[in-house]
Amino acid sequence: MEPKSAGSFTIPPITVGNEQTRPLRLTVLPDNGQNQNNSRDVYLEFEIDNAHPYVQQQIVATVKLFLAVNLIDGSLSDPAGENLNVIRMGKDTQYKKQVGDREYRVIERKYALFPNASGKITLSPLRFQGIKEDRSSNNQTFNNMFSQGSRISARSESVTIEVKPPASEFIGRTWLPARQIEFRDRSSETKDIKPGQPVTIRYQLVARGLTAEQLPETRFADSSLFKQYPDKVNGETTHQNEEIISTLEQSIALVANQSGDLEIPEISVNWWNVQTNAMETATLPARIIQVSAPAELTTPTKSATVNAPGTESSLNTKNKIKEAPMTSNNVLQVPSVTWIALFLLMGWIITAIILFREIQKNRTTNLAGRKKHHQLQTLSKLQKDIKASCKQNDPVICRKLLLQWATLKWPNRSVRGLAGLAQQFSSSELQDLINQLDSVLYSDNAAHRLNWSGTRLEQELAKYITENKSSQEATSSNLPFLHPIQE
Repeated sequence: MEPKSAGSFTIPPITVGNEQTRPLRLTVLPDNGQNQNNSRDVYLEFEIDNAHPYVQQQIVATVKLFLAVNLIDGSLSDPAGENLNVIRMGKDTQYKKQVGDREYRVIERKYALFPNASGKITLSPLRFQGIKEDRSSNNQTFNNMFSQGSRISARSESVTIEVKPPASEFIGRTWLPARQIEFRDRSSETKDIKPGQPVTIRYQLVARGLTAEQLPETRFADSSLFKQYPDKVNGETTHQNEEIISTLEQSIALVANQSGDLEIPEISVNWWNVQTNAMETATLPARIIQVSAPAELTTPTKSATVNAPGTESSLNTKNKIKEAPMTSNNVLQVPSVTWIALFLLMGWIITAIILFREIQKNRTTNLAGRKKHHQLQTLSKLQKDIKASCKQNDPVICRKLLLQWATLKWPNRSVRGLAGLAQQFSSSELQDLINQLDSVLYSDNAAHRLNWSGTRLEQELAKYITENKSSQEATSSNLPFLHPIQE
């Protein structure tokens, strides 16, 4: 048993058959603090580097397990709290430290924490449970029979975080609190192209202090000079020196509509520098690509004159046609039996191949049909659940269902968060309602979440579904990721 708090407790009697033990009264003394740590065999320290972060800002949590005994086995819990994402960073480090008159072996572990809501978040105490080598037992036979050591445990203090909402000075569609964000151009050198010929622009959005899931997808501003076809987005999250490093790589194929200088506009993303506490902008510079005019078609001239009938040229042509002598060798040649059999065999093989391909094609078509039917059923159920969550005015459930619905409806797109979902629609009304839902969830005022109404969102979403009911996303294509952006 492990007491969770100080005080007096009564362990009730245990009944076995007709026998019963007496109640046991225990008094648990309060912890006198870390000054008493050097008298313990094991204890925990749990600390964070920032107790007042912004919502979605990275926090570094450090856990230290102090051991003055040898372990046979042990387990340590991870940090946990409501509205909190936890990422373990790297491997455990071990070193020795003198505390008072005892030497401890310290096992240190690092975590990256990301609060998803503003307000007060309490991190639960960490717990360690293990078995230590028991060298003090005088009865080794009895000890080996029932145990391979003594149980030990430790419990840290809870940690409270006061999470701030997004800064009021920030202007942008996606709140990005980071230490650094920058664009990196990964496009190859572009030569002259022709109208209708695609050119691929490849770039990365790199962030320090954010995960790849937090980064927004970007694209060029719409233009009448070109069409853009986004490829699938690739995200990667790593860690380095107690910091989360993320990369979001995107490729967009551009097709020019006319010849001349094609100016590709810049892409910019506003973000909040948590070190300087100010807004900054990451920019992918504009560029110009030369689009050459297509070559003109020329009509070939005739190099020879046409002779009239009856002239020397026509007579010569007739004279070139000589009648073959009739001999016994050029009488009708009858193929041998071997060639006839080979011809029939080849015909049978070709027929079998054609039949096999038709069977496979029908089987694939049937499987695709069943998969599409199941997908439509799932979409329909999610749409009903979204409608119900809007009627119940539940913003948390509504957000979860909307992202599930978007993943199923646009499988070739990487929709990241409600801000990314809003960009998929052309309706400004629907975009504003989804962004309002996102703001409500990030607000530090609980009353905003309680007072959220999903009526207008339900109406606009139902309108969009009705208008786009006949159109279906293509699930397979020769170029699966080369598709125009459609809302």
